Amino acid sequence: MENILFLQVVKTLIGLFGICGNGLVCAIISNVSFLHTTTNAFIFHQAAIDLLASLFLLLHANVPDPAPLPSGAAGSIFCRVWNGHVILWILLVASTFNLVVLTFERYIAIVFPFRYQTLFETRVNAVILVFVWFLAIGYKSADLARYDYQNGTCVFAEISWKAEMGIIVFMVEYLIPLLIMIFAYLNIILILKKSSNRLADVSHVVTAITAATTAPTSAASPNLDNTLGGELKRARKNTFKTLLIVFAAFVICWTPNQVIFLMFNFGYPIDYSSALYIITVCMASSNCCLNPVIYALKYRQFRKGLRKCFGLNIRIEDGSTVMSDIDYHS
Repeated sequence: MENILFLQVVKTLIGLFGICGNGLVCAIISNVSFLHTTTNAFIFHQAAIDLLASLFLLLHANVPDPAPLPSGAAGSIFCRVWNGHVILWILLVASTFNLVVLTFERYIAIVFPFRYQTLFETRVNAVILVFVWFLAIGYKSADLARYDYQNGTCVFAEISWKAEMGIIVFMVEYLIPLLIMIFAYLNIILILKKSSNRLADVSHVVTAITAATTAPTSAASPNLDNTLGGELKRARKNTFKTLLIVFAAFVICWTPNQVIFLMFNFGYPIDYSSALYIITVCMASSNCCLNPVIYALKYRQFRKGLRKCFGLNIRIEDGSTVMSDIDYHS
């Protein structure tokens, strides 16, 4: 149970909002047929992980730890798993790894579109999702050794390689995923810029040819941006921008806490009741519930699915309401 009242309140609110928000995302994607795409499958997986993380955040904030702990193996397991928050951290790490996979999926779809169909077919996607869990569970299981069961109590186990552990955690949980996603997004931005420039050039040529061969009284020349291809291009950009904001939220929420944890493992003292520590914990915890807000505000296809799920009328123009950028490939 959280000992700091302010953190308990914040974690409770984040947990409740995360359960409701991520549950809604899962329900919308499951029940709306035009959202059944590869990209949205990974988004569904992200929401499911964050829903579970929100649940355990809520439980850890409000369920008191038993004192004394049960005797024998039960007490030892309870100490290492529950008191050590191992399940919660497995979920948080799985969420980070899945975000990397989601970014990589967008990277392949936009930078290498002709390879996309082969790399992200249904069986491969299932293997990728299983691998995310395999990595997260295998990596965070090492945290079981950080707590020790002694005479009915759970104590934090001091380790001699604290600095090395801090570096590993910082690299695996934050820096490496961050660098991979930065690389992917920079390349996606370059490709989209080149694609926009090519489309603009083609549009100018078509406009010039149409103007030269059509009588002045004829209807205006077609604009490529208003065609089906233009609509799919805009859908692709919308998905990219949405996930870029999700990535930015991850960076903003996790950077302060990861930096402080790294400093702590190098001997920097942490005051667990200080405003700085409380703020970084609140920021890191809030990442569980932010993504549904981002989808609702920025992800056009999700908004259409939300309206359809609640029985609201949606317009259908050139198939734009039922198409995702992924329809290029699946």
